[in-house]
Amino acid sequence: MKNRDDKDIRMLLELSDLWRRYDRAYTCWAQKHGISNSAMTLIEELYMRPEGVEPAEVAD
Repeated sequence: MKNRDDKDIRMLLELSDLWRRYDRAYTCWAQKHGISNSAMTLIEELYMRPEGVEPAEVAD
């Protein structure tokens, strides 16, 4: 059981590191183009759901 727990922890740490690096690259790109993180999140949501989103969904 301990080996499984260790493997899960390692995987979570790797995913966390990847997420931080992705977020950093995303943030740097947005700043370079004069776009806030909030605006980038909204743009991404609209791109992923071209049918539109409700304001409450975006607020989450």
